Order: sequence, then structure tokens, then C-alpha cells
Amino acid sequence: MSILEELYNGNIVPTEKYIKKGGEYQKINDKLSEKIEKLMCTLNSKQKDLCEEIGDGFCRLSYISEKECFIDGFRLGAQIMREILEYKSKNYIK
Repeated sequence: MSILEELYNGNIVPTEKYIKKGGEYQKINDKLSEKIEKLMCTLNSKQKDLCEEIGDGFCRLSYISEKECFIDGFRLGAQIMREILEYKSKNYIK
């Protein structure tokens, strides 16, 4: 099966990642989660709602940013491939 068929059939999910145990990402994520838990324990209901709205907003911004970076990277890769395939030397005959 071709890579395009695999992608179309959902067998390739470029955004699906698994967090490596003990890696830098997990360590930072764990620390942030602990701090958020501590903060949430000190807030009243209105403040908690506000914090959750802010967190949701940051998640949406992150999604948009990651999506745009993925698209830009994919397009750059395609442009590189096009140039490789279309390259004609100005100095040598192939």
C-alpha cells in the first residue's frame, strides 16, 4: 500500500505522539500539573472557572500554532522534493 493510501486510511497519524517516560517533556508536564493542582486548591469557584477558561484558550492557541507549523513544515518538505526532482544543473549535462 502506498504512503498516500496509508495516510488516507488513517493508518498514519502525524500528530499522534506518545510521551516517553522519564523524558524532559514528562518531567515538565508533571511539575506543571502539580503546580496547577496546588493553585486550584487555593481558588474559589469563580477563580477556578476563569483559570479553566484561560487554560482552554491556551490549548486552542497551541493547537492552531502546532497545526500551522505542521502545514508549513509539510509544504517546505514538498518544495524541497520538487526542487530535487526538477533540478537541472547549469554546469553539467546529466
